[in-house]
Amino acid sequence: MLRDTQVNAIWEGTTNILSLDVLRAVNKSSRSVLGHFRSDVLTRIHTAREFPNLQEASSKVEKALREVLQAAVKLPPDCVEMAAREFAYSLSRIYIGALLIEHAAHHEATPSDVYTALKWCERDLSPLCTHEDNKSFSQEAQKQNLQLVFDGYPEKSRL
Repeated sequence: MLRDTQVNAIWEGTTNILSLDVLRAVNKSSRSVLGHFRSDVLTRIHTAREFPNLQEASSKVEKALREVLQAAVKLPPDCVEMAAREFAYSLSRIYIGALLIEHAAHHEATPSDVYTALKWCERDLSPLCTHEDNKSFSQEAQKQNLQLVFDGYPEKSRL
């Protein structure tokens, strides 16, 4: 039933399909959307710098943002689609962190709001960088992934 449900401009699908749509949107804007994303995240976490208990979380979000945007620019063209899911997850985790920090810095925030922001920012906010550091997008990794998927299938049945 949900398989055929339209979600905004695209149809619901796997995270890989949705991640490719993120790439499409980034490329359509000639990557300028990433600059806007950066500005928005930094604006949201700016006031949290005044709160000692949120400074470390803010620093983690800012560091992850910087690293992901740098990694996205450096990715070789033949690895971009393979890294799309981790890229989209990184953007979403960073943005969620920024929103939680912004909320925790509000004057009506509860201790639970602050704790939630801190706990969220303890996790890996940049899976793109983690996978890149592990060489998960290398030519060898791509070859191994294909071997894993098509293991046991005759050569003529492969893509």
